[in-house]
Parts: sequence; C-alpha cells; structure tokens
Amino acid sequence: MLKRTIIIIILVVISTSLYFGTKMGFWVYHCKKHIQQRKNLILKETDHKELLIACQIILENTTTDTLLQESNWPLIIKNLKPTYVHVESESLDIEMGGGFFSFGIIAYKEGMEVSLEENNENAESYQYEQLIEGLWYYEEK
Repeated sequence: MLKRTIIIIILVVISTSLYFGTKMGFWVYHCKKHIQQRKNLILKETDHKELLIACQIILENTTTDTLLQESNWPLIIKNLKPTYVHVESESLDIEMGGGFFSFGIIAYKEGMEVSLEENNENAESYQYEQLIEGLWYYEEK
C-alpha cells in the first residue's frame, strides 16, 4: 500500500512538472516570437524618415519632460503599439518593451549631432543602432 502511494505521488509530481514545464516553454517561445515581430515592425516595416518627422513635430510642440498621452500619438507611432512615449527636452523615447526586455526608438531634434555608441552611461546595458540621422534603435544586451 505504501509503495503504491509513493509511486502515485511520484507520477503526479512528474506529470505536473512536465505539464507546467511545457506551458512555460510555450510561453517563452510566444514571448520571443512576439518581441521579434515588434522588432521587425520597427526595423523593417516602418518608414524611418516619416517616423522621425512625426517625432520632431512632437519635440517642437512639447516643452516639458513628459509622458505623451496615447491620444496625442501620431498614427505612425500608434501603429508601433509602444508601451509609452516619453518626451524630453531634446529627444523622444518610444519604448516598445519593458520588464525583462527593453527596446525601442530614440528620436532627436532636427540638427542635433548625437552618438549613442560612445560616452553613454547605458552603453554596458544597451546596444544602439543608428537607423537614419537623428533616429536610433536601442535594445538591452
């Protein structure tokens, strides 16, 4: 009787572990696939020049550091479905991820010369890629 109970407990533990392990594996796969689709949307499917123009218009019309309300996002930014849009004095951050993986776009005011690859306090945590002059893609390493 005791031997049978131990076998049943072991089978339940193994079955439960396999069930939840499989669920976790599918969840991780789904998250990675979703992130890659959103990265492709930014890097391959978005008109970078049009996005930069929309960001620079926002920068011209906003004077304080603020989170831009979704109702004020231009269509090209809405289509990216960002987590948030943060406007600073000289740049605009379109955050696409968050939590475990942060990635997005940083746009600068027209005429600013910026090099995020050098002398950046976040250089150890993030990698940057210039898409066009004034528009950068970033992601956590």
